[in-house]
Amino acid sequence: MKNKYIFPILGAIIGVLFSLWDALISYGDTAPSDELIIKTFKNAISNYFLNKNTLIYIFIGAGSGQLLCFFVKISKKNK
Repeated sequence: MKNKYIFPILGAIIGVLFSLWDALISYGDTAPSDELIIKTFKNAISNYFLNKNTLIYIFIGAGSGQLLCFFVKISKKNK
């Protein structure tokens, strides 16, 4: 795999992880306090994770990775 694809892929993975964290926090605000952790995780994934925010976070992460790759490429040319 070429080096120019590593940063965008890492950015997309970070975007997915951030979306998962955001879904857990959003569900945690309204979840009952006596609910099991596994059930909380399952409900958060099914209700909040698969929406347009996930795609937005993936694109933001991949775009940031692409910009980082571009800046690294420019800095290598200037040396």
